[in-house]
Parts: sequence; structure tokens; C-alpha cells
Amino acid sequence: MSNPPKIVAIAWAPYQDHVEKYANQLGAQLYNVHYFSFQNPALAPIKYVPQTLRTWLILMREHPTAVYILNPPVFAPLVVWAYCVFSGAKILMDTHYSALYGTKWKWLLPVTRFLAKRAIINIVDQERNKRLLNSWNAEAIVLEKPPYQEFDTARRDVTRDRFNIVVINTFAEDDPVEIILEAATLCADIDWYILGDPKRARQSLLTRVSKNVTFTGYLLKEDYWNCLFPANAVMALTTREYSLMAGAIDGLSIDKPLILSRQPTLEEYFTKGVVFVDNEAKSIARGVREFQKLEKRLIGEIASLHNEKRIKWEKAFAYLQNVVAQKS
Repeated sequence: MSNPPKIVAIAWAPYQDHVEKYANQLGAQLYNVHYFSFQNPALAPIKYVPQTLRTWLILMREHPTAVYILNPPVFAPLVVWAYCVFSGAKILMDTHYSALYGTKWKWLLPVTRFLAKRAIINIVDQERNKRLLNSWNAEAIVLEKPPYQEFDTARRDVTRDRFNIVVINTFAEDDPVEIILEAATLCADIDWYILGDPKRARQSLLTRVSKNVTFTGYLLKEDYWNCLFPANAVMALTTREYSLMAGAIDGLSIDKPLILSRQPTLEEYFTKGVVFVDNEAKSIARGVREFQKLEKRLIGEIASLHNEKRIKWEKAFAYLQNVVAQKS
């Protein structure tokens, strides 16, 4: 019997929840390679140099037979590919929406295409992206963020006094924060908790918010989940048509009904337990009121959808494991 593959998982980020889960499922050692401030484009040319060196050192020390790598930034899988050429190891590349369609990384799409064709398998989160990679003669599998959670210290029993909404947000270019703040003024009897580092927002935006809005800051791990657990609804809005929002899957994974943007990919994936809204303040406010009326039914629906998605995800991941075992 051949030896099982030795897999290393690498993400150029301080923390990625779904990467940690993939690493655990694959039996891989996870390395979060990151220096300086996160999500600060001005520092990218500086931090990529030490991140490249550290990645190379990790690979030279571990001598893996396969490397799971997150894309973007595309420079991370490029470094891994260089190592694989040298060592004969194989690449599993997890490519997100922004690497394929985001304005920040789209100019490097030829590099992503080059790397995708050299990976033993590419992980994408929707059929649309799989078709694109298949057109490049690259093998791909659809695996969204794992729709389940396992907790050690997160508190499921936390409660809040009033009906409240937790808004998954990072102050990214596709987050319609200003519109959400307008909707909050129309629903003054509801508490709104908006995630994300306020330093990334326009300061003029933060000075004119209603009293029922709380900016939580950038939360990680248990702090993040402890914010979500007491929510009546998890809201995740985007201006992108084809973004399968990780925050929406987070809500699903803990059976929280959702309020989502009416976008094609979200409507295709979240078939129940959700109220869809347009990215417009009055539509969001109407959606919130509809949610309040339907809350009991939505709770049952999201639990049912959660179970369906978990079964489907586990079958797809078993296929991924089989590919890795055979090819590395």
C-alpha cells in the first residue's frame, strides 16, 4: 500500500476559517503566512517579499507531496508552483471569485490561468467558475465554504434585548454600507451590528450613523461567532452578481435565517430560509419587516437547507480527497 500524501496548507492571510477546515479535513499542516496590516494594498509590495521567503522556507522544511494554496493573492500559488517544479510536489489551488473577476486581481488572470492548468485540481465555489476553468483545460471541483461549524469556546447561549441584525461586512468595494446605514434609520426599533474594521470606511460615513447602529470592529474566531449567535438575522449584501458570500454561509452554518442581496448566485444557492432584498434602503427596510413576520418559518427552513448543503458538500469533499490520494 502506498504512503498517504503529505499535505501542507498555506494561506497568505492572518486567518481564514474555511482554509482551516479544509486543512483539518485533508490532514494537512496549516500555515498562515502574513506580515504587516491585513487588506492594505499599499503594503502589498512590501509584505509579499517576506511572505515569499517564509513560504519557501516552510516548503523546503516540510517537503510536502501536495500543497493546498489559497488564491488570491496569485503570488502565493506562483511561489508554490516554483517549489513544485523543483520538488515534484502537486498543487491544489483554491481560487476565489476576486481572483477571477475582481478589479484588483483581474489583470493577473493570465497567471491564474497558467497555474490552474498545472494544479491537480482547482477548488471553486460555483459552477460558473468551474466552467471557466474547464475551458482552460484545468480540472475543477465546486466546493463552497464548508457549511458547518465546530466550536470550543463560542457561546451559543448569548442573547440580546431587542430584535437585532448582524451585518457581515468588511468595508470592501462591493459592500453597500451607506445604503445599509440608511436602512437602519428606517428601522430604529432594531439594533444593527456592522462588522469590519471601521478604519477602512470613509470617516464621513461613520459620523452620521443612527444610535441603533454599532460598529463591532474586525472580529476573529470566537469573537466573531459570539457576535453572530445572538442575532435574529444575519445580513450579507453585495453589489457583485456572482459572489457566493462567505458570511452568508456562516449564517447558514449556525442555522441563522438570512437577509441577502437579490443576486443570481445567492438566489441559486440559498433556496430557503432567506429574504432577498435590492441594494436600496427602502427595499432593505421592507425586507427586514417581512423577515420579522416570517421569522419562525425561516428558522425551520434554514435548518433544512443547512442539512442539505452539508450532505452535498461532504460528498464533493470526498471526491477531492480521492483525487489528492491518487495524484500526489
